[in-house]
Amino acid sequence: MERLGVILEPRNNQWENLAVLNCGAAPLGTTSEVALLYRGVEGVAKGEFRSCIGLAIFDLKKEKVVFRSENPVIEPQDGQTGCEDPRVVRISDTFVVTYTGVWYRGKERWKVRPFSTQTSDYKSFTTGQQLLQHADKNAALFPEKTAGRYCLLHRPCSPKPPSVYLSFSDQIDNFPTGSKLFGPKYPWESARVGIGPPPIKTDKGWLLIYHGANKADKTRDRKTTDPGNVYRLGTMLLDHRDLRKILKRCPNPILEPTEDYEKRGWMPNVVFSCGAVDYNSYVYTFYGAADQCIGCVKYTKKELFEHLDSN
Repeated sequence: MERLGVILEPRNNQWENLAVLNCGAAPLGTTSEVALLYRGVEGVAKGEFRSCIGLAIFDLKKEKVVFRSENPVIEPQDGQTGCEDPRVVRISDTFVVTYTGVWYRGKERWKVRPFSTQTSDYKSFTTGQQLLQHADKNAALFPEKTAGRYCLLHRPCSPKPPSVYLSFSDQIDNFPTGSKLFGPKYPWESARVGIGPPPIKTDKGWLLIYHGANKADKTRDRKTTDPGNVYRLGTMLLDHRDLRKILKRCPNPILEPTEDYEKRGWMPNVVFSCGAVDYNSYVYTFYGAADQCIGCVKYTKKELFEHLDSN
């Protein structure tokens, strides 16, 4: 595993002057360039924020950002105050983006719904379509159909604890609730789990990178020894034919906050990924660090599978 450090930070542009985080990633054709759709945040009032989605291009050979848009490419619609946590898959010649639409104020304060939009050129996007009809987030599509149907991972806001669900549909922009795939299991993910990047197809199965956060650990005298809410990344492997079948799940995280930029920020102690790319035997994983900036870490596929096999 090799950390590439911080690749994107906030700028003076109003729409991204507070934080940039949680980007989706998809290769651009057969080149080494990857489109990053990232969340930019601005403060609009005390305790209120607005999120848009911007575009950057990351070159895997140069291992750096080579382009960054001045303006957002996706903005809130229908009274929303935020577009958050985009994830991208390429289906044929179309890039399908899933994201969380949020309402921070008014009668619908803290309402969250998953949406999707499509583009072929990252210049124009279709109007966002609501994917599910209930409070839900962390939606990620599989990049191909299974048994002729589209497949969606997502996390309903209830019941508790927050867990990952799997849904199937004949339509790419309308899904039922589906059924629970997995929930918290290990101490590092005891509070909640959620999907990370869209699944990556390998010869061993679908590689799934997901996030988990832990509960606070308190001693008998109620003094906090671990404040909890530390976000880490874990891995599992799903069967190619039966996506409900978990072949392997590692009990230990593959990434946790250790660097200063991962431990200090808008939301301390967070590594949260929405995008990963398989390139030349490496899996480049892009992640929000402390909800403040965007980092990148690369793994060989060999070490990811060894990590799964050794636990």
